[in-house]
Amino acid sequence: KLYDKLVFTAAGAELGRREGGGKALGPADFGAALEAGAAAASKYGGAEEGDRTMLCALAYVRGELLKGVADPGTVGVARWLEALVPVLGGK
Repeated sequence: KLYDKLVFTAAGAELGRREGGGKALGPADFGAALEAGAAAASKYGGAEEGDRTMLCALAYVRGELLKGVADPGTVGVARWLEALVPVLGGK
């Protein structure tokens, strides 16, 4: 739960910074928000690439590290993204 709070707080703050100027938020804004969230999780939560947290799903992880085991962080991020698609107008 700590990582969730860190990621979403930082991502929300980044989206808030990008929201001004009257233009709609786009994919690049959401990408930057996820990057900000991943950086916060790493900085404050101590997560690093390969720790099998949701941070791994937002960065590259070598396949041999995950062979045969569903990564819980990746599953969580996939569910977030699935929930965002309809909100962003996708199918």
